[in-house]
Amino acid sequence: VLTDFYLFIRNNELARKYIDKSIVLLDQLPPSSLLPEDERKRLKSVVKMSSAECYINDREYDNALGELKEFDHHTAAAINKSSHLYILGRISEEKGDTSMAEDYYRSSLQIKAQNLNLSFPFIHFMRLLLLQNRIAEAGQLNEDYGDIVPRIMSSPLERYHLENMRLYYKLTGEKDKEIYVLEKIGECGDTLLERSLSAMRGIGEIFEQRAKERELARLSDDGKKKGVIIAILLGLVLA
Repeated sequence: VLTDFYLFIRNNELARKYIDKSIVLLDQLPPSSLLPEDERKRLKSVVKMSSAECYINDREYDNALGELKEFDHHTAAAINKSSHLYILGRISEEKGDTSMAEDYYRSSLQIKAQNLNLSFPFIHFMRLLLLQNRIAEAGQLNEDYGDIVPRIMSSPLERYHLENMRLYYKLTGEKDKEIYVLEKIGECGDTLLERSLSAMRGIGEIFEQRAKERELARLSDDGKKKGVIIAILLGLVLA
C-alpha cells in the first residue's frame, strides 16, 4: 500500500525505501503455515512490480524491464498479469511508443478476475486517448468501464479521473459540464490527497516504530543471553 501510493504521486524516494524494506523482509521470513512459500513468492512479485514502476518514474527503463523478468518467475495469476501489462504500457508510453502502450493498456483492461483493480490502466488509457484527440474512443472507454469509476471516486485517484473528464468535456465543447467538473476538482482540491498522505505517513511511522521495537527486543534477548553466558563463565573461573 505504501509503495503503490508513493509511486502514484511520484515520490520515488519514499517508494524505493519501502520497496527495499519489503524485499529484505520477505527474504528473511521463513516459509510457515501462516506464510507458505507460494504466498511469499506472490508477495515478492507484487513488490517487484512496484519496483519496476519506480524505475519507470526515474526513466530507468532497462532496470524496469529487468524487474519484470524477475516478476515473471514468481507469478501467473490474472491480477498480476494485468499489472504486468499495465507496467509494459507505462514503459511504452514513457518511451513515446503510444501504439504499443495502447495495446498493453487495452489487454490489461480485458483481463477478468475477482477483486481486480483496473483503475490504473483505465486512467492512463483514457488520458492517452484524450491526448491524441480520440474523443469518441475515450467516451466509449468511459462507458464500457463505468463500473470502475465508483471505485476511483473518493479515493486518491479521484482527481486524476476528474482531470480526464475535464479534458474530455473541453474537447467535446460541453462548457457547462467542463465547468461542473472544474468545480468538483476545486472541491476535491488536494484535501483527499493530503489526508491520504498523512495516513500513509502515520502507517510508515508505525512500521518504523515496530521495526525498532523488534530490534530492541532482539538486542535485549541477546544481552540477556550474553549475561547468562558471562555469569556461567565467571562461576567456572571462581569455582
